[in-house]
Amino acid sequence: MNFRQVIDYQKKKDFLNAYNSINREKLYELIVKRM
Repeated sequence: MNFRQVIDYQKKKDFLNAYNSINREKLYELIVKRM
């Protein structure tokens, strides 16, 4: 794995983390609204 691949991997990981936290917030909102 060369340097550029490491950076690409890091970006993908950051993107997935952001995506997952956004989805978690939306799910939380939906759950709260249903209560």
